[in-house]
Amino acid sequence: MPNFRTHLGIVILGSFIVVLPALAVEPLRKLPTAEPVVALTFDDGPDPEYTPQILAILREKQVKATFFLIGMKVQAEPELAKQIVTDGHTLGNHSTSHINYSWLAMGNLLRDIRDSQLEFKNSVGFFPLYFRPPFGGYKESQLSTLDKYYKYVVLWSEDGLDWEKGQTPEEVVQIIEKALVPGAIFLFHDTNPVIVAALPQIIEMIESHGYTCVSLGDFFGQSQF
Repeated sequence: MPNFRTHLGIVILGSFIVVLPALAVEPLRKLPTAEPVVALTFDDGPDPEYTPQILAILREKQVKATFFLIGMKVQAEPELAKQIVTDGHTLGNHSTSHINYSWLAMGNLLRDIRDSQLEFKNSVGFFPLYFRPPFGGYKESQLSTLDKYYKYVVLWSEDGLDWEKGQTPEEVVQIIEKALVPGAIFLFHDTNPVIVAALPQIIEMIESHGYTCVSLGDFFGQSQF
């Protein structure tokens, strides 16, 4: 098994050796800035139907975003995952199979980190630096371990609810406009038609208020290792 070099040192995932003790770092819910920038983030892809449509919109609008991908889907759609990178977006890890991390004992947690990171390494050639726990679920006791393998555990400041049954594109836009503040991290999913319809309006609304959309990699200056 390969070594994973993190911002804190080197750990060996294959034999589950954990080194370099770390203090638990709270998940990132907002970018640390007072500038008019926000982050658009998309979970649960890559989706062969909707992710290409999202990428086309972002390309047309010249906007960069962050995609938190599921390891099994990366394995199934490696070329689509590579296209996200080619387009200049940031990839984040969203677990191997979208399991709730708050259910996992430490051994299973480490296995999922190993397996999901290796799916990315084998498919796109690098390990993501950013992790979003599915459902936003985690145990406080897991944070110091996650901090050894990722630059940031990333949550969100507002959920666009594009996934919710009966939600309309206009309602998604309204949710985001009400939550528009410097450093906001917005949660969407590149797995449904609602966000495809809403995204152009969201970007236009954000920019009309003088804000710029950034990827996590662009904001923090690093997207992979």
